[in-house]
Amino acid sequence: MGVGHILVNIDKKQLIDFYRVDTGTKLRELSGNTVASTIVTYYLISNIGNQISFINDVESSFVICGKKYQVDFFTNFQNVTEIIIEELIEQGIIQDEGILWIDKEENLYYRDLKNIWNSIVKD
Repeated sequence: MGVGHILVNIDKKQLIDFYRVDTGTKLRELSGNTVASTIVTYYLISNIGNQISFINDVESSFVICGKKYQVDFFTNFQNVTEIIIEELIEQGIIQDEGILWIDKEENLYYRDLKNIWNSIVKD
């Protein structure tokens, strides 16, 4: 198994995770998936000037903008993943294609999201 990542915003005490999005959480998965890149870029540009960083699911402490944080510092951060996804849908940047079930009994699923911005932009 590889190392998973979550985007955290120290100033707003918010986080974005990718556990319910069909993008993966590892470096190559997040970097290579257009929906993940869209979510991250949109959030970063919407929060210019904030202390924002990725943290991983392996280490117990992280240095962000020169300050050390223990992993439990992030426990009560607001998860804004769904809010950002809805904003991107409203903006016509991504489209919700439904749910991809992993296990209905365990309520394990991904949202099937598609980047549609490039498909509607005309030169």
